[in-house]
Amino acid sequence: MDNDDHAASILGSLIEGAADAIITTDLDGLINRFNAAAEMLFGCAAPELIGQHISALVPPPRRSEFALWLRLVTQEGRALRGDTEVLGKDGQIIQTYVSMSPLKDAQGTIAGALLFCVDISARLTLQNVLQKERDLLEAILETTNDAIIMVNSARWVVSANLQFEAFFHLARYQIINQPVEVLTEQIKMRPDLPDELVNILLTFVGDAYQSAGGDFEIGGPQLRVLVWYSSPVYAHDGTNVGRLFVFRDATREREVDRMKTEFVSLVSHELRTPLTSILGFTDFILDGDAGPVDGQVREYLDIVKINTGRLIGLINDILDVTRIEAGRVDLKRSLCFIDELIDSVVQSMFLVIDSRRQQLTLKIEPDLPPLWIDRERIAQAFTNLLSNASKYSPADSELIVEARLVREPEDFAAGAPPDIFVPAIQVAVHDRGMGIAPQDQKHLFTRFYRAEQAARRQIAGTGLGLAIAKSFIDLHNGHIWFQSRLDYGSSFYFSIPLVEAE
Repeated sequence: MDNDDHAASILGSLIEGAADAIITTDLDGLINRFNAAAEMLFGCAAPELIGQHISALVPPPRRSEFALWLRLVTQEGRALRGDTEVLGKDGQIIQTYVSMSPLKDAQGTIAGALLFCVDISARLTLQNVLQKERDLLEAILETTNDAIIMVNSARWVVSANLQFEAFFHLARYQIINQPVEVLTEQIKMRPDLPDELVNILLTFVGDAYQSAGGDFEIGGPQLRVLVWYSSPVYAHDGTNVGRLFVFRDATREREVDRMKTEFVSLVSHELRTPLTSILGFTDFILDGDAGPVDGQVREYLDIVKINTGRLIGLINDILDVTRIEAGRVDLKRSLCFIDELIDSVVQSMFLVIDSRRQQLTLKIEPDLPPLWIDRERIAQAFTNLLSNASKYSPADSELIVEARLVREPEDFAAGAPPDIFVPAIQVAVHDRGMGIAPQDQKHLFTRFYRAEQAARRQIAGTGLGLAIAKSFIDLHNGHIWFQSRLDYGSSFYFSIPLVEAE
């Protein structure tokens, strides 16, 4: 066998064993080689096609295109490639990627064409699915009421929706596929856009870990409040691909909240004035200042007094919640000893606890350091906890109040939050009452929430006491938590950190 025959034999083996479909033709386009991979792709045996024109493998609409390719390849020596269609057995259309190049003999003369064919049907199907998903996502982003912008991990703006243009009056075509600094420079040139917007973008772009949110105001003919949220975005493999910024117009919501707060405050004040008068005159009559009161009338007046006091307490709670929501609670701090505060609250509640024949035990650690607190607010929080303990416990049961100094985080009672401050004073209220069901525990500090057990037993309450207590303790950088077991009682704890007087 001479060298040419040996080379041809090797080439034939390579073509036959190739994973891709390989077809060769002569100058007239007649097929002279059709490898095993081509047989699998087209569903035809090589002998069926050898000697046939290459157009037999092409759908009629594509034949003029193939004829042009063949002429350019065999006559001008050009190599062409691209996505096209071919015909499988029984006329099946197959989406393929075809590479066609000149086939030369040993002397370098063009002797025909060499075709590589790759089935890309699955790839195109996947591309179509991905394109539909992309179109759907874009449609959602374009119709949402929130302004959305995406910055990739290289700090380039890669997406911004229509609402982003509407909110900030910044043309998308000027910022998309541009560094985020292009966007921040445009914001700086706008007097109606706040510097806070620039700070938000520059602070969190490039941060692959933390999420954050807040709000800011935008000036202009009409002041607007925007609530913002930002979070890192990850691919399916966990790779950080950038950061998403979302802005929502909360102007109307804030205005409604303000109107609601003003309305509740006005109504509450208007109700409290006559109720206070009713309570005062009821006491006046009960004291006999208006003349003798017989037993039945006294009984009726006691009911009036109790329910009037309950209404006044409810109104006061609603006013406190309104002030807390509006951020209008100003703390009047002073140095206060917790044992004195506890003693004053216990004295004020003595008659209530005694009327239920409950025993109150105090376990106060001696020589506790003073706290820098708003005495009235913390007293109210403690009152709410002690009142609940008494209210939800049976007659003749024991209530226990504890207070102690905690210097290390691990010394707090079980269930304490991990970020709790030390040193601190921990106060606890234990009861042996009805306890709290597991399904109710996660809602316990929610405003107006009543546990199912309490509602079933028709125990009076507004569902505001614990929410108010938590808010006042939070304002002192303190923490509140609890442990409870249904039918075995509850233990409520709160801590106030020790700080120096300002």
